[in-house]
Amino acid sequence: MATMSNGGRSSLFNGLGTITEGTEYPSLTPQLNTPRILKINGKKPVPRDTIKLTTGGGLGKIPGVFVTDMDPGRDDEETSLFEAFLIVEEQQEEELEEHKADQERARSVYEAACKRCGVAISKAILHAIGLNHVKLKNHSLGIQGIKPLCIALVSNVYVTSLDLEGNDLGAKGAAAVADVLSENLFILDLNLAENKIGTEGARCLTKVLRSNHTLCKLNLSGNDFGESDAKYFAKLLSSNTNVKELCLSHNAFRETGGEELGGAIAKNATLKVLDLSWNHLRLKGAVSICKALEKNKGLSVLNLAWNGFGLIGCQEMATAMEKNKTLEELNLSANRIDNLGLAHLLRGLSENTTLQVIKLGSNPIYGEAVTGLLDWFETYMSSGIKLIDLTHICIDEDFQEKLKCIQRIRTIDIIHGSVVNPQRSLVAKHRLSIFDTTTDPIMVLFEYMKQSNLRLVDFFHVLDRDKSETISKQEFREGLQSVNIPMSEQALSSLMRKMDLNNDGQIDFGEFVVGHKENVKKVSTVRKTNENKQAQFMYLREKVKRLVGARSKPSKEAANQETTNPRTGFVTAVFKHLQPPHE
Repeated sequence: MATMSNGGRSSLFNGLGTITEGTEYPSLTPQLNTPRILKINGKKPVPRDTIKLTTGGGLGKIPGVFVTDMDPGRDDEETSLFEAFLIVEEQQEEELEEHKADQERARSVYEAACKRCGVAISKAILHAIGLNHVKLKNHSLGIQGIKPLCIALVSNVYVTSLDLEGNDLGAKGAAAVADVLSENLFILDLNLAENKIGTEGARCLTKVLRSNHTLCKLNLSGNDFGESDAKYFAKLLSSNTNVKELCLSHNAFRETGGEELGGAIAKNATLKVLDLSWNHLRLKGAVSICKALEKNKGLSVLNLAWNGFGLIGCQEMATAMEKNKTLEELNLSANRIDNLGLAHLLRGLSENTTLQVIKLGSNPIYGEAVTGLLDWFETYMSSGIKLIDLTHICIDEDFQEKLKCIQRIRTIDIIHGSVVNPQRSLVAKHRLSIFDTTTDPIMVLFEYMKQSNLRLVDFFHVLDRDKSETISKQEFREGLQSVNIPMSEQALSSLMRKMDLNNDGQIDFGEFVVGHKENVKKVSTVRKTNENKQAQFMYLREKVKRLVGARSKPSKEAANQETTNPRTGFVTAVFKHLQPPHE
C-alpha cells in the first residue's frame, strides 16, 4: 500500500487518499470519453482492457488510459504514478483545447460556405455543427440550406449522427448528402426520412453507400420510392455489409418491389433491423419477403406492418418461421390476418424457438381465435415468445383469467384492446361491441352500404321501411338491426342529429346524399392522418365486414363452433384442416 499526496500540483489527486495494490480507480479520469494511449519515458504503450494501479515500478493503469511500464529503474512508485497522472491531465487539457479549436474551424467553414452560396447563416446549424449528434429535424433547409451544411461536413471528424428528417431536400439534396458520404467516414447514423428524395435520390445515395464501410444506421422512410426504385436498394443490400439498421417504411415498393427486395434480403447476412412497413407489398411481394426469411441468417427485427399479407402471406410466413433461426421480433400489425391466417402463423411458430416478440394488432382476429393463442401457449411451452401485441383486438374476462394462469408458469406479456363480456351465440360473437358514440355512426352506416355493394338510393329504400321517402329514428333502428348492425340509443341520436339538417325529425334523400358526401371526405382525411386513426378506421371496417358476413352464415357453423373442444378450442378445430402452402 502506498500513500500519495498531490502537493497542490494536480486536481486528479483531490480526495484520492490511499492507493491499494490491484484496486480499480474509475473516477481518476472523468473527462475522458474514449481510450487514450500514453507513452511513459518513451516506452511503447501496451493496451489493457482492465485498468488498475499497481505498486512498485510495474505497470500503472488508469481507466480509459493505456500506460506502459514506468521507469523500471526507479523505486519511487509514488513519483512514477504521480508523473503518469500529470501526463493524463495535461493530455486531457490539450485535447479539450484541440476539440474547441476544431469546433470553431467547423463553424468557420460553414459560415464561409453560406457566404459562398448566398444563404443566410442558420443559428441551429452553427450550434450543431460542432457536436457529435446533429439534430436538424423539420428545419425547412431545402436544397439551398443543405449545400453549405454539406460543405462543412465533408472534413468534419466529430459528427457521428446526422438527423435531416423533413427538410424537403429532394433528389438534389440527397445527391449533396451522398457527396458527403463519399468523403466523410465518421458519420455512423443518417436520417433522411420524409425528404421527397425519389428515384434519382435513391440512385445517388445507394451508389455511394455500396462502397461506404462506416455508416451503420440509415432511415429513408417516406421518400416517394416506387416499384422501380427497389432495384437500387436490392443492390445496396447485396453489396454493403456494414449497414445494420435500415428503414424504408411509408414508400410504395408494392408487389414488384417486394420481389426485388426479397432476393437481396435472402443473401444479406449482416443487416439486423429492417422496416418495410406501409409499402403495399401484398401477394407476390409478401411471398417473396417470406421466402427470403427462410434463407436469411442475420435479421433479428423485421417490421412488415400495413402490407396486406392476408391468408397467402400468413401461409408463407408460417413456412419461413419453421426454418428461420435468427428473427427475434416480427411486426405483422394491420395485415388483414383473420382467424384462419392466425392459425397458419401458429402452425409455423410451433417449430420456432427464437422469436420473442410478435405484433398482430389491428387485424380482424376475434372470438375463439384470440383465446386460441393461449391454448397454443399451453401446448407449446417451449416457444421463445415473451410478448404478443394485440392492439385494438378485443378480449374477454375468460381470456384474462387464463392469461394469469399461464403467467404463473412462464413469462409472457400481452398487449390487447378492450375487455368485453363473453357472448354465447355466433351472431353475438360478431357483435362483440355495439357501435356507440365513440364510433362515428355515419361512417358505420356508409361502410355497411359499401361492403354490401348497395347503391345510395337502394340503401335509402332499405331503411325507408314505410316507403314515405323519409327515414325516422325508429326506421333507422329497425333497419340497422335487420341487417345485423346494432347501435346504442346514443349512437342513433347522434346519427339523426348529424344527418337531419332541417331538424324535422326525418331524413330525406337529399340529406342522405349530403351525409354520404361528408363521409367520403372524412374517410379520405382519416387515411392521411396518423397511424392510430388509420388503425381505428381499419378496425371499424373489419368489424362491419364481420357483421355483414355473419348475416349470411348458416347455422351449421354455429353448431360446429359449439362442439369444439373447450380446452384446445381454436387450435384443435383449425390446425387439423391446415395445409402448408403449395410449393
